[in-house]
Formats: sequence, C-alpha cells, structure tokens
Amino acid sequence: MPASAKSRQQKSESLQQLKVDHAIPESFADPAQNPYFDPALGQRTNGPQTRRRDKQFHFIKPGRFVEQAEKQRAEAKMEQLKVEIAERAAAARLEEGKEFDVSTIQPSEPPEVEWWDAPFLIEALYASAKRLEGPESLCTIYVQHPVPIEPPQAIRSQGQAPAQLILTRKERKKIRRQRRLEQQRERREKVMLGL
Repeated sequence: MPASAKSRQQKSESLQQLKVDHAIPESFADPAQNPYFDPALGQRTNGPQTRRRDKQFHFIKPGRFVEQAEKQRAEAKMEQLKVEIAERAAAARLEEGKEFDVSTIQPSEPPEVEWWDAPFLIEALYASAKRLEGPESLCTIYVQHPVPIEPPQAIRSQGQAPAQLILTRKERKKIRRQRRLEQQRERREKVMLGL
C-alpha cells in the first residue's frame, strides 16, 4: 500500500473517532432554555446550514444618486427659504392676526436740514436759506491749497541727500545676488537677440 493511501486511511479513522455520536439535548432545541443562544444572530434550524444564494449583480441606473443629491439640495434650499421668510415676517411684524403697520415699510421723512449743510446756513431751513456771503463765508470761489513745509534746516544747508541706510550683511548679499541675476538675464536676452 502506498504511503499516501495509508496516510489518508489513518486520517479518516481519526476523524471517525472524533465524531460525536450523541444527539443534541432537547433543552438546546428551545431557544429560551439554551444558554448559548444569541438572539442577535437569529434562530437557525437544527438541520444543516442552508447555503446562501449566489448574489447577482444589481446595477444602479446612471444618475440615481445625482437625482437624490439634487432632491436633498432642493429640500435644504426650501427649508432655508422658509427660515428666511419667517425671519423677515418676524422683523416686519407681519404675523397672522395682527394689523399691518405701514411705518415699518415707509421711510421716514427727510430732516429739515442735512448735517453737512448746517454750517453753511444761517437759519435751519432750506426754504429761507440765506447763504453765508462775504469774508466770513465758508464757500468761496477759490481753492484752498496746503501751505508747503520747508525741510529741516540741516538737510537744506548741506545740499546733500540724507545718509543711506546701513544694510546688514544678509541684505547686502541678497541685493548683490538679485543684481547679478538681473545682469545675467540681460546678457542672455542680448545673446538671444544676436547683439
């Protein structure tokens, strides 16, 4: 007898020895009395497990989720509009059962004299307005220019520009690097133009 057949025979004998020959107790058949029963898993029959059916493909129609998203957006927009309308109604006191107050919509009457015109009028009315005239008038035909201010005496007497700022070492390096890059760029452009 070949070795593989012998090993198969020994395995089948050992499996037969492991089989349980006694029946399932009656108390386990009733889920209420079975201490190992978990209701979350559901109740199974005592027979062999039924194989799950092979699941088939369920294709989704194109645009299905797009339509759902559009519906949700439309609902959210409607809710937002409802909230805004309710806020406006509360602000204007347009609640049902109350009389409509016209003063909330109509603008108030303009003042007799605007604040920016008050310094130019003698009386506080436009109708009887006597504008200020003469030397004390704030309105003239001339344009008022600011008085030029002379520079400090030290700078004027020397005739020189003020001293340059003293740059740090890092700033000097940066300026030198930028100047050299600009010179290189100009040289390249001249070469490209053939000069």
